[in-house]
Amino acid sequence: MGIWTDLWRVEAQSWAFGHIGNATPIVPQKEYVSVALRQLRIVNSRVGFNRFYGVVEFFGRLPHLSGAPVEFASMTSPNKLRDIPKRDRGNFAIGDQRLLGPVPYVGGDLEIEIGLFTIKSQDLLMPYLELLGELSKSAGMAYLSVAAPYVAAIKQGAAALIGTEGSSSLEIGAAITFNPVLAGTYFAARISSAEHDIAKFTVDSSNHLLDEQGRHLDEVPYLIFSVTQSGVRDDWYQIPAISSAYNKLMKAVREQKSLKEVSSYLEHFSRVVLTDPDILSGHGPQIVSWVEERVATVLGPIKTSRDAKGPALPALRTLQLVPLQ
Repeated sequence: MGIWTDLWRVEAQSWAFGHIGNATPIVPQKEYVSVALRQLRIVNSRVGFNRFYGVVEFFGRLPHLSGAPVEFASMTSPNKLRDIPKRDRGNFAIGDQRLLGPVPYVGGDLEIEIGLFTIKSQDLLMPYLELLGELSKSAGMAYLSVAAPYVAAIKQGAAALIGTEGSSSLEIGAAITFNPVLAGTYFAARISSAEHDIAKFTVDSSNHLLDEQGRHLDEVPYLIFSVTQSGVRDDWYQIPAISSAYNKLMKAVREQKSLKEVSSYLEHFSRVVLTDPDILSGHGPQIVSWVEERVATVLGPIKTSRDAKGPALPALRTLQLVPLQ
């Protein structure tokens, strides 16, 4: 599926994967899906390098409104995991990091590959990781048009980095296909599921993993991530194609273009919104209806006044989308 699946097959015989708490189905065509890294742990005593970087690799794929599966990828080294001496105790609290989304969920498989690697500290590693990190900011974006061009480069760069023999180690990871897709908190830990009741695992207030007896798992590497659902996407107005089309419409209104010209820009905006694959199809009509009403409100002043500065449309972000029923 992604980059290191062969490593997963070889090393994962004594690893466990499970979920914490309840898991809720994500409704196709009605909700958006996101994935975020919540917490991780590296056990320094088992790392084979005197100094190392902790690196998180992520790959995700799911069906998309565009008709083809969409892929997201990232390769990042959190600040607290850079050039760590082996003697460090390894207690890292990294905070949530978005890996994917929000993306319209249209049904089908959600494929996830997430791995925690240790990379031997060496010359030029930091600039290389920073470059991958900058690319990952775009490749992990929730907008298809922004993310797509960077995914192949991220996968190639990550494969070169973690595929160097003797310089990297997969500490823990998970390669999963969700269907149905269930919102919840998930973990992968280097333990045997036969020796633990993983259904009773929990997390503390800092999202550190606790076993069935409420004890911290201090001696094994693990990572925790979440799959979340939302009825709306709060950043919809920043979708590049929608934002660009609305700015053109606003400019036409502000410059008091003719009714025919304004109508042409409005028609273009409506077509862009109703066909954009980064929002659920049911939200398109909400946006178009709202904008049509605002344009109608200002058309009167356009026809009766020729002031140097025409009326202005409100910012798109003032529209609060309503969850679909």
